[in-house]
Formats: sequence, C-alpha cells, structure tokens
Amino acid sequence: KNNKNNNNNNNQSNNIKQNQDKLIESVYRISSEIIHHKWLHKQNWYFGAMSRQDATDLLMSEREGGVFLVRDSATIQGDYVLCVREDSKVSHYIINKIQQGDQTRYRIGDQMFTDLPSLLNFYKLHYLDTTPLIRPAPKRVEKVVGKYDFEGSDPDDLPFKKGEILTIVSKDEENWWTARNSLGQTGSIPVPYVA
Repeated sequence: KNNKNNNNNNNQSNNIKQNQDKLIESVYRISSEIIHHKWLHKQNWYFGAMSRQDATDLLMSEREGGVFLVRDSATIQGDYVLCVREDSKVSHYIINKIQQGDQTRYRIGDQMFTDLPSLLNFYKLHYLDTTPLIRPAPKRVEKVVGKYDFEGSDPDDLPFKKGEILTIVSKDEENWWTARNSLGQTGSIPVPYVA
C-alpha cells in the first residue's frame, strides 16, 4: 500500500513539475513577444496596424520607387505585409511568420529568413519585382496634448500631465496608443485623455 502512495506522490510531483515547466515556457514566450513588439515599434520601417489603402496612399505620395514600409497583416494575425512603391503602383507582399519549434522564421515567397531585418537587407540587394528596397517611408510625426492628468496604473503606461505634449509612436488599439514624452520615455496612453 505504501508503494502505491509513493507512486501517486511521484506522479503528482511530476505533473506539478510539468505544469511549472509549461507555465515558465509560456511566460518566457509571452515576454519575448512583448520585447519583440516593443523592438518592432522602434524600427523606422514598421508602421504597425495600417490599412492597405493607407499604406498605398502614403507610398504613392513618394516620388521614387523602392520606398517601403512593413505593416501588420489585416487578414492573418501575426503575419506582416511588405509594401513597396514600384514604378506607378504599390505592391503588397505577405510575410508569413512561421513557428518552427522554438524558432521563429519569416517567409516571403519561397525565401525564408530568421528575422525581419535580414529579410529587408536581402531585398535591399535583390529586386522584388521592378526595384530593390531603397529607403523606409517617412513617418509623419503626430503630436497630441494631454487633456487631463493620467497617472497610469500599469508598468507599460506612460503617465502625463494636462497640457503635456506627447509624440505618437503607434496607434495600437482604438483607445490605447503608444506615445513618447519629451524625456524620451515611451508607453501606453488612453486616447480619450489626449487631443
């Protein structure tokens, strides 16, 4: 009878250990995704959630071919789209984000890359269709003013005072944007609190 109890205890502690390992793994994965997300938003070529039409309009306002940007795919969550001004049109190339075990790969056409910068660097040297990538599209600098004080409740929030001027980094959600203050600190701000 004692042996049976010992086996049960061993099984329970193995299960607990497996659950702890799974939890640690998912926390690690989520935190590395957050780090990647923050890193992405600092890249001058990444425009986040942007519609196909907005990307086309922005790139068509550029004079030369080879001007590009990367935006989130509107149809497949987690995938990206490389938008490039080519001759008199804008081309939109899907970039599939592929998880292979603990490795993330990025596929465009039949080419596979370990990260987005190496994909972009490859197409600075090789033609996509009619042009290589020349330079990222300029980001229009958008500023807002605090209508109210915002203390922030989350470590990712960016507290600000009424009247403080903030620069918009990205419009992540309808009610929460990422902004930068005059000290260079970035964080989330509630859209209803700014004008």
